Amino acid sequence: MNWNDLTEEQKKVASSRERRVLVFGSAGSGKTMVALWCARHFLESSDAQSWHRVLFLTFSRSAVREIFRRSGRNLTQVRDRVEIQTFHSFANRVITSLGCYAGLSGNLPPFQTEAEAKLLKSLGLSKSHLNYDALLPLSLQIIRTPRIKQLFSQRWPLIICDEFHDTDDVQWELLCELSEAGRLVLLADPNQMIYDGFLSHRGVGPQRVEQARNLADIIFDLGTPSHRDPTNIIPAMADAVRQRQFDHAAVRAAIEHESLRIYNCVTDENLVNILREEIVAARQAGARTIGIFGHSNQGVADLSIELLNEGIDHVLVGLPEAHGEALATLEALCLHGLQRIDLDKIKLRLAIYLTASVRGNEIPELALALVGKGTLHERLRKRIETESRALRKSAEEGMLFLVQTATQVWPHLGITTGRRPWNQASRSFGAIAQQVLLRVRGREEEFLSELSRRVSEQKAESFFDLDMGSGHMIQVMNFHQTKGREADVVVLVYRDSDWFGYENEPFPRNSRLLYVSLTRARKRVVVILPQTPHPLVAPFTHLV
Repeated sequence: MNWNDLTEEQKKVASSRERRVLVFGSAGSGKTMVALWCARHFLESSDAQSWHRVLFLTFSRSAVREIFRRSGRNLTQVRDRVEIQTFHSFANRVITSLGCYAGLSGNLPPFQTEAEAKLLKSLGLSKSHLNYDALLPLSLQIIRTPRIKQLFSQRWPLIICDEFHDTDDVQWELLCELSEAGRLVLLADPNQMIYDGFLSHRGVGPQRVEQARNLADIIFDLGTPSHRDPTNIIPAMADAVRQRQFDHAAVRAAIEHESLRIYNCVTDENLVNILREEIVAARQAGARTIGIFGHSNQGVADLSIELLNEGIDHVLVGLPEAHGEALATLEALCLHGLQRIDLDKIKLRLAIYLTASVRGNEIPELALALVGKGTLHERLRKRIETESRALRKSAEEGMLFLVQTATQVWPHLGITTGRRPWNQASRSFGAIAQQVLLRVRGREEEFLSELSRRVSEQKAESFFDLDMGSGHMIQVMNFHQTKGREADVVVLVYRDSDWFGYENEPFPRNSRLLYVSLTRARKRVVVILPQTPHPLVAPFTHLV
């Protein structure tokens, strides 16, 4: 999008100089693109110094990356001066880089994934650790150190926050501290607020936007035109559905235009067949990306397994823990091959990886069996022992053989769950190991030390920055993970077991979530309904 392609209102946002700017706009209205133009306008102005950067805080890096990709040469000049971070990746960066200068001990407890903490707790092995919830408050403590706050204000005179409507109390405090001496641009759409239902205790809610209204020096409204779907058929339909107007002309137009397709009374037995048909149709129509969205973590994980069993290649989005734990497990397997750790520790690492690969609150029974809290199937026990012997044998042949053998352990165990993140992590691990081997020239102690350091860095990066869906045509995720994403074709899968809380008509929270899911589509939305759909989506049945 060139400067001349922007509307007059968008140009006003991009060239604004007020300290506190609040920008409203519906889904696809170009808020993110305009914010990047705002960054460019500042960085190319006479006010900007060579050391100045723009900090872009968001919930999902994928959307901003996509905007950068499509922007062509328009933002090339400033690309390396706009730092895009999720709130948690930024917090981790602050803690690891500057914690020691804010009086924090260099011996901070290690970061632990939810999967690892959950499994260790079940074994009575809990220990002090950092988790996601601790990162933001700790980073805020560091930022409030006068010298560090001064350094930050010199580096980032402009702070931009995307999806501001879903920020919690700590994130809001973070934004205020970072922008105290500079400028703050907030992008919001109250109709896309989808975290208030389960994060209201942290301050997520409509009051956040009201705070911003009171603070803002100027407020812009980009309106409803969509750049994601230039026909505006899907956005208009989605807005009517959000307002529970299923008989609206915009909904009928979407059906007539085949931008909205609905399936009624779909059973579990024929769900995958319908998905296959829609995937084939989307490909034939030229779709490059397909998003399949479901309601619950467990439901989406089960659907992913069904798709894999039917040979439908896809990526299950929202499992950065699995990638990081796969890296840690691969390192442990190499240590086991060198007889540095025993087989019980390997079983523990495998159990942690499996737990990270399965969404849900419960620890998988197989993971418990791996750590001795259940019966481990004899066939799997023998496979683990076989892989243990293979690792020790490959270690005798050299480090490269050991690494290659380690990457094959999970597939050889025959466990379907976690196959995709394991394969992706194996490629990363293999590349890291080769680089380290070239540097240390086969010296075992140096190899293990450098490998551990590099894996720890990569593991931390995967927790906060990895976009598992990037580069894959078919992405599967739950509705709450759709924020910041888009696809040519979106398929919404509803099942009889879906639970939407205690809301009644007009379902304000769930209607916003439905609106966000619908507006992820550029070309077509497919709605798949069960035999007895929830009242939230039951009106769709009358449109077929």
